[in-house]
Amino acid sequence: MAQLHAGDSMFHGGRLPADHPVSWRSIMSAPKEPHTISVRCQSTVNYHVLHTGGFVRLCSDRGRCYWVTQNETGHRSPDWKIHVSVELQDIAAAWDVVAATFLEWGCDFGMKATTLNEQWPEEQRGREITVYIYVHDSATPLFQDGGPQGAWLSAQRDCEERPTREEQEALCAVWLSAEFERDGATYWKPFVKTIESRLTAHGLRSPGCADGDLSLGGRYCSLRNEAFVPPDHEPAGEPCYPSNRQGWNAVNHPCDCLPIRGLLSDDGATRAAQTSSNLAVALTSKAKSVLAAIVAAQDGGAGPSFRQALKEIRAGRKTSHWIWWVWPTLGVLRPKTSRPSYLLPDFRAACGLLEHPTLAARLCTITSAAAEHLNAGRTPRVLFGSKTDVEKFEESVTLFFCAACALSPDSKTPNAPPPQELCKVFARALSALQRTSTPAPRTAWIGAIGRVGATEAHGCSTAAELELVVKHALATTLSP
Repeated sequence: MAQLHAGDSMFHGGRLPADHPVSWRSIMSAPKEPHTISVRCQSTVNYHVLHTGGFVRLCSDRGRCYWVTQNETGHRSPDWKIHVSVELQDIAAAWDVVAATFLEWGCDFGMKATTLNEQWPEEQRGREITVYIYVHDSATPLFQDGGPQGAWLSAQRDCEERPTREEQEALCAVWLSAEFERDGATYWKPFVKTIESRLTAHGLRSPGCADGDLSLGGRYCSLRNEAFVPPDHEPAGEPCYPSNRQGWNAVNHPCDCLPIRGLLSDDGATRAAQTSSNLAVALTSKAKSVLAAIVAAQDGGAGPSFRQALKEIRAGRKTSHWIWWVWPTLGVLRPKTSRPSYLLPDFRAACGLLEHPTLAARLCTITSAAAEHLNAGRTPRVLFGSKTDVEKFEESVTLFFCAACALSPDSKTPNAPPPQELCKVFARALSALQRTSTPAPRTAWIGAIGRVGATEAHGCSTAAELELVVKHALATTLSP
């Protein structure tokens, strides 16, 4: 077994030489032979190659134990991965680059690359290489015990016969605990930048970010949590890997854990957090017309008034028809509505509603009343009267949370709540809804909102970056 010492210059050009024990050429020339390497970084890590199931895997014993633990927990624990997007014709060279970085950085777990070539599914495009990010799931008993071997160690502690040194060393190699999480800001973020620069230097091609993944800002790397969720077309179905349509974090695991928080705190999020603009001053004539129509309808000019709507929500059940002008939304989100005259034309109009001296306070009041019932245990379908109106409520609150976050903190409109208060109201409503319904906010809605002005308003360049900023703002607003 070869032994190497980790360092920036371990491999010339940041790429495994062709005769290296775990280079692509070495593996493919003898796929059934054992390929192992021992690397000394903070500690010695023994790696070996698995060539099964259409993938080549480079992993440690701890990495294999992690995969077993994921399987035994039904894949419900966080399953964060960095995907590297490369053209299938460049897999061999890309493997040698990513594997070199993986070994130099002493990664404790595993990576893999597809060997399917022409059989690689189109829906997996952009995930040709995967690097696993370990997140310790302290809420799951198997992780609490240190993994599958933890129970054995606990039993040995109560025995008179102590484990041998060899047994202890073997156990340490597969032990799972929070100490093996790597910091996102100081480890994973520069790790990604190194891969990006090396792949670029070698002229390797990328087919683009994988559908449903979160781009990490470069040409090649993206992020995804593949913890199992119910199928998007069958909410009561058996949990499985999330579809592309369900987004990069379908199960909506918190992103504030050590490995993910620092990885996501990129320049785009910082830029968006610093963006403040009073958008309502630039309302179009169409937007002003729609806001005027909403005011008239809430005053009773088109049906049940706002006063009636608030009375119903405070009583715990919507019984009449008024949702179009009480929780309005964008035309792009609800194109087939029967009341198009109350659809907001763009994101600026949503911001303008939040600076309206009458509409902002009313929206804040009725949304708070709905959140109180949801937090008290009333189901959304009972509160809003139908599944359709539950979705309309979530859709509207998602929009206005995005809008509130885009308003200037110094925005002051007579009788309108300040932006910070609005953010809290909408965040609490989304949180209350999430506990009783589907994870919010929904990726598709954020993308649609971004296309009509929210992306630029938040200082973002892509819908994926906007989603990151919105979810980060939601978690920050809800934190104590």
